[in-house]
Amino acid sequence: MYALGSTKIEIERTQYEGATSLTIVHVHDNETTARKAAEDVLKEFGGSLVTLKNNEKRILKFTQSGKGYEADPNRIFTEQGRENTLKKLSKYSPSAAGELDHFARYFISLIPEANVVISMHNNTNKAYSVLNYNKDGVFYTDVKAIHITKRKSFHSFRKPYLPRLTPLHMQHR
Repeated sequence: MYALGSTKIEIERTQYEGATSLTIVHVHDNETTARKAAEDVLKEFGGSLVTLKNNEKRILKFTQSGKGYEADPNRIFTEQGRENTLKKLSKYSPSAAGELDHFARYFISLIPEANVVISMHNNTNKAYSVLNYNKDGVFYTDVKAIHITKRKSFHSFRKPYLPRLTPLHMQHR
């Protein structure tokens, strides 16, 4: 358990048998399909799963000095991301951003050294999609470049395809 302000947040790390240095990170507890897909991949290839346990919710809610804050876990890993998510979902304060910074550093410290780190997500229709990063999207300023293929659904989720992970990639360093 980690104390984010006065709120307890659980981060679970599970090691799967196998000779890989693959780590999958899962930060949105409501994305259960993503977690299941991650577990399936790791059962097959081995590696680690680092999961943010958040009562099956997407957004982190925490209290600091009696004030409530909300943040998208995707955006806590950079200073600009912390500022943007606090402003968008609640209110910005330097001390709340500092709490998120400490939490992000702790979360990263739980990720084992790996050759491959995948952040696993899934989406639903009418919710978050790659279109959110287009020039008219709400997250346009969060990216430097974007490529959208027209052959796939913007919301589709597929089990990760890892054909380029050869036995050489799958060995520990």
